[in-house]
Amino acid sequence: MLYSLRSIALLMLAAGVSLGVFAGTLVANKKPDPRPVLNRQIEERVKLYREYYALDESRTNEVRQELTRHRHELRKLLLRLRSEHQDEFTKLVDGTERRIRAITESPTK
Repeated sequence: MLYSLRSIALLMLAAGVSLGVFAGTLVANKKPDPRPVLNRQIEERVKLYREYYALDESRTNEVRQELTRHRHELRKLLLRLRSEHQDEFTKLVDGTERRIRAITESPTK
């Protein structure tokens, strides 16, 4: 009985080690994204422009830069509007939170 328990324990240990090695190779072989996740939408739009207009690499990069500049300017504008109209944004957020709270706290149908 003791030998069979030891054998089972050793087999379980071997299985765990081999599973760990297998998982490690999967993680090691995973290719990183070429661009950060935040730029995924920009890259999708760049791809559409490149395919539709048959752009070369130089013009594709110009489109990418312009879309990135646009996103940056839009973010700056939204931040400025938020700071200038803080009360309106606060009311909007409070109203949304109040309505969501009413939905989540109401009894289920």
